[in-house]
This record gives sequence, C-alpha cells and structure tokens, in this order.
Amino acid sequence: MARGAGVQALVTRWDWAPGASLDGTPYEWACGVHGQCTLRRDWLTRYVRGVGVGTLWLGPALVARLAGLEPLRAAAPVMPHAGGVRVEVTRATIDAVEAALEPLLPDSAAWEAAARG
Repeated sequence: MARGAGVQALVTRWDWAPGASLDGTPYEWACGVHGQCTLRRDWLTRYVRGVGVGTLWLGPALVARLAGLEPLRAAAPVMPHAGGVRVEVTRATIDAVEAALEPLLPDSAAWEAAARG
C-alpha cells in the first residue's frame, strides 16, 4: 500500500462464488453496486469497495473525505499509514466501522450515476 501509493486496500474473507470478477466485490453487490466504474480512480478515491473482518487501508484521498477520524478511532484500532490509515476490523467492530465510514460507502444511486458516465 505504501510503496504503491495505493488509494485503498482490503484483506478479508468472503464466501464468494468462484469466477467472481474484480469489478464487483460481494460488499458492492450487496449494496447494489457493480461494474467497471468501481475500478476507476475517481470511484476508488471516493468510495470504499468493501468493509470486512480483517485489515482495511484508506489512502489520503479517502481519509480527506471524512469529517474526522474520531468516529473511526472509536469504532476500531486505527493506525497512520502512508498518509492514510490502516483499520483493524473484527466481528465485534464491523458495524461500528461501517457506521463511521458511512460517508465513504457507495449506494445504488452513486453507482447508476457513475455507470452513466
């Protein structure tokens, strides 16, 4: 993440069908979001592609879209990382992390607008 100047990364496990493509995570499909627009830089610097039990990295562009890190810090361990943050999400904290990241979570209206171009 640091060496590649990444905008976001996620390490988690999902029970996801074999052959699933990179243009839609199970999280995005559950939110009604999918398609190649989710791979564009403008999307990746605006929306989080998923929240799962594991490690989530948010680059500086995503962190800047939050009003502050206090709600995220209250939800789970947050460490500075490469100008952004690394968040350790557990089963016990996932709901609170999602709530703290609400401004970064996509919905079907955002996806429809991005898919139109």
